[in-house]
This record gives sequence, C-alpha cells and structure tokens, in this order.
Amino acid sequence: MPASIGKLISEYGQDFRAEALYSAPPPLDPELVRERAAAWTDKVRFENVAGQYFACLAAPGGYEAEGLERTFHELIKRARQLGLCAGPVDTWGIAYDSPQLTAPELCRFHACVPCPAELELPAPLFRGHMLPGRYAVFDYSGPVSQVAEAYRSIYSCWFRESSVAPADYEPLGHFVTDFPEQGAIEFEMWFRVRPRRG
Repeated sequence: MPASIGKLISEYGQDFRAEALYSAPPPLDPELVRERAAAWTDKVRFENVAGQYFACLAAPGGYEAEGLERTFHELIKRARQLGLCAGPVDTWGIAYDSPQLTAPELCRFHACVPCPAELELPAPLFRGHMLPGRYAVFDYSGPVSQVAEAYRSIYSCWFRESSVAPADYEPLGHFVTDFPEQGAIEFEMWFRVRPRRG
C-alpha cells in the first residue's frame, strides 16, 4: 500500500476507500456496449500515416469553448505570419486529459497546424507531432456538449468489441469546421491503434 494511502487511512479511519476519490462511470450493460460498438463500426475508417510535425499553441483554459476559440485564432494568425497557411487552414487538436478524471482548469489541449520539421518556431509556439502508424478515424458531427461522451463511448464500447487497442491515449482531432457554430461542430477523431494482445 502506498504511504500516502496509509496516511489517509490512519487519518480518516479504516472506512476510507481510495476508489471513492475517482469518478469512474458505472459499468455499461453488455448489450448496450455491443449496440454502441456497432454504431461506431459503421462510421470508422482506417488510415496508415507516416506522421507529421505540428506548430502548436497551448490553450490556457482547458476545454472551455471560448478559450479554445481564442487559442485557434491566435495560432492561425501566427501560422499565417510564418507562411504555414495562405488559404484554408488545416487545424488539428490534441486533448491530453479526461474531464471526468482531471479538474477542468488542469485539462491540457494543444491547437495545432502542420509545419515543416526543420522550421524554427518562436515562442509561444512549440513543436508537436503526429506519430506514424495506423489510425482508426471517426467522423463526429453534433453538439459540442456531447464530444466528451463520444470519446468515452469509443474507448469503452468500440475498442472493447474491436480487434485493435489504443496505441496511446492522446487522440487527435482534425477539424472540418474551424469553430463550433450554434453549439455544434464537425471534426474527425483520430486514435492510433495496435492489434489487441491475447
């Protein structure tokens, strides 16, 4: 038992349960898992990519919509100044945290645009990358308020029923529309995958 858990038990008594600190969702009914997995299977496509480099800008307020919009506006302005985009902008995002497990103000999000590997990036921009590999790609079109649930459904239902597993837990978003319109957004969810073991 970790010393920190032992200290909490000694302070709060034997009734202290460490799992009560976490907000894990209740287990899903197996039939519901199969139904949701089948719905995502109808939407998935697979892409093999060589990887690419990004110019990134960190969002200061986690996944808060207005903060994300300001971050993308600032990124696009700086990308145009650097000659990375002249016409339509190819925007990506990397979400690092689950809002169910991480405090909203601590959730990390990087807004990204592709850039050459050799380009020197002035602060506050920094380099990111899309790793090479095979990706499962899902189209999402709907309310911004349901995006987290879509990710959760793919991880807890589709992956469970599929022949692949996540290669990591840093999904990428590829934006079809630059910003939410009337509370809705269109984008692609990219998950790097590997064959399931066992």
